[in-house]
Amino acid sequence: MTYNVSQHEGWVILRLKGKARNNEPIRAKRHLLPWLSVSGVRVVVDVGGLQELGVWERGLLNSLRKEVDLLNGTLRLCSLDPTLRVQFRQDRFTEAFAIYPDVVTAMSAREEDNERDGKDGPRR
Repeated sequence: MTYNVSQHEGWVILRLKGKARNNEPIRAKRHLLPWLSVSGVRVVVDVGGLQELGVWERGLLNSLRKEVDLLNGTLRLCSLDPTLRVQFRQDRFTEAFAIYPDVVTAMSAREEDNERDGKDGPRR
């Protein structure tokens, strides 16, 4: 799996691509730690490049969610392809993650959506 990390308008944009390897959450944490060290961090994870939602991919997303939660931050996912969208629904990931169609929509969603839904916005 590869990670492309950038910042835009106060958001950390993380683009995931490929297939996770064994212990991917540990590898990712080393790579992403500098980006996930600020209280109130706002992160959009673009999962459009993921090939599957296997055990290690799930572990990585849950690890990111926990890190961001500890920092009282915001985590939003976007760009799910139709196959992964079905997997997300089956695995109840839609209950744990806010999912948006694209990066721009994820960044521009209002904070009121967070409070109303109890998460970071509408599930799509």
